[in-house]
Amino acid sequence: MSIASGKALLSEVTAITVTLEEVVKNCTFDGLSIKVLGMAFKFEFDATHRIFRARFYGPVNDASLSQFYATAPAYVLQLSPRVGLTDFSEVTLFLVSAAEIRSIAAQPPITQAPNFIRIIVAPAPHIFGLSRMFQIFGEATRPGMAVVHSLKEALQLLEITHANFEPIDPGQTSQQAANQ
Repeated sequence: MSIASGKALLSEVTAITVTLEEVVKNCTFDGLSIKVLGMAFKFEFDATHRIFRARFYGPVNDASLSQFYATAPAYVLQLSPRVGLTDFSEVTLFLVSAAEIRSIAAQPPITQAPNFIRIIVAPAPHIFGLSRMFQIFGEATRPGMAVVHSLKEALQLLEITHANFEPIDPGQTSQQAANQ
């Protein structure tokens, strides 16, 4: 093995170690299952364009996706956004099962608003695939949902060049967020 290939291998091992340290920091291990600690998402709102964004980060699993689906409706009801953007760009580990995707797709959508635009940002191939599965299973109740690879692509669909997302404090009530 040459010195150059040895350095490249060391770099890859270091990257894997850092990734595993991030997983260990945010998860607990119970037998063969991994449980993500805390919320794996943040809510943000662009008041100018009325875009509600759920930005997922770190490791995401079935429970965190269910937690999002249970938490988001109160904010959507109060904020009355015209767009719902689910952004998986910062996800480091995606442990969501196909069964969970089917289960959530079978539930009523977060909002019944007829002109509500739904976009999922999924840069990683496996997350993109599961997002497309959600899109297909939910087509009857979520017509016109789009799955894209980047935020830039999502904004192009909306025909805007820039969004100004402001964080919604998790302790903040949805009414306080609406008054921002």
